[in-house]
Amino acid sequence: MDASDVARRLEAHRSWLGLLAWAGLAPQLRGKVDVSGVVQVTLAEACRLPTAEGEERPLLRRLLARNLGDEVRKARAAKRGGGQDVALVGDVAGDEPSPESLAAKVEQLERLAVALEAIPEAQRQAISLHYLDGLPVADVAGRMGKTAPAVAGLLFRGLEAMRRAMGGA
Repeated sequence: MDASDVARRLEAHRSWLGLLAWAGLAPQLRGKVDVSGVVQVTLAEACRLPTAEGEERPLLRRLLARNLGDEVRKARAAKRGGGQDVALVGDVAGDEPSPESLAAKVEQLERLAVALEAIPEAQRQAISLHYLDGLPVADVAGRMGKTAPAVAGLLFRGLEAMRRAMGGA
């Protein structure tokens, strides 16, 4: 298998990685940590490592956790008044999630990633930019070359399609 095949195989996990990264951040860090950049670095690193087909996700999880931790440390260091710790979700003493709750969260994120991949590209891009990268609707509109109301419509229709795909009302 050549490098481009490996890259294509790993690229299929981009949305899943974005959701894991976003869910792994404490709410006060969302928008301060470049989730898409962390995902890009993770995929680039994974391309350089030997991985058997079907074994990508454990490797990607490990790389993502390390890269996300690095970005959180950078965000802490850049914060005024240094030394103030900002924890990853579930990284607070006494707030350790149970294995069952982690498994349920991963399963839900897997379903969410599948639903995100199933919607049209424009809706997926709007949702990723707005919810995963934390951009305001006006900024998403500028990046996509659309009006803010058009992006709002993409977000609404995309979320509705994802709800239906996940079995919601």
